[in-house]
Amino acid sequence: MTDEAYRAKRILTDFRKLNRIVIEKWERLHDLMDSATRTTPSMSGERVSGSGDQSRVETTMITKIDLERQLDASIDRLNATRYRIQDAIDAVDDLDQRTLLDLRYIDGKRWIYVMDALHISEPTSHRIHRAALEAFMVQYDRLEKEQQEKTS
Repeated sequence: MTDEAYRAKRILTDFRKLNRIVIEKWERLHDLMDSATRTTPSMSGERVSGSGDQSRVETTMITKIDLERQLDASIDRLNATRYRIQDAIDAVDDLDQRTLLDLRYIDGKRWIYVMDALHISEPTSHRIHRAALEAFMVQYDRLEKEQQEKTS
């Protein structure tokens, strides 16, 4: 397997990890938002200068808002990577290659399932897999280059 194929395999394997991380961060963000709505009603009273409770609530709210912004930005970055990976897979011309990549790396199916779904033998699955990784890498690098050109 070529260096490019190994690189493609690593990127595709990371896709599923990215999905889990995004879900975990989204849940954390959702929990923060829920706790913020529970904290907010206690802030509706009149502000009393020097009140220890009020400053704790304000500090908590500021911390939550900062964490929400950080999580939001992190989720946006992760999603951009996920979308680029999916777009690169979708741009692979060969249907068998694209299907193999989707089943194996996006859906996380076992090889036996992939071979059955494509009605192919194990040696054929290796050949298609190698070609799919190379085709994916061409598309992924193209999309990366386009993204860099947009930000320049």
